[in-house]
Amino acid sequence: MRELTRRISFGMGVPAQERTTDHPVLDGIREAEFEPQRKLAQAAAA
Repeated sequence: MRELTRRISFGMGVPAQERTTDHPVLDGIREAEFEPQRKLAQAAAA
């Protein structure tokens, strides 16, 4: 579990060794009807 949290982190300002951009959940956020939600996905990808 430590290895997972070290390599793939979540949250603003949290560094991660590996970036995850392809996942069905992230696709749903990017395509959400609610515009603020789509903006969060854009910020997370930056």
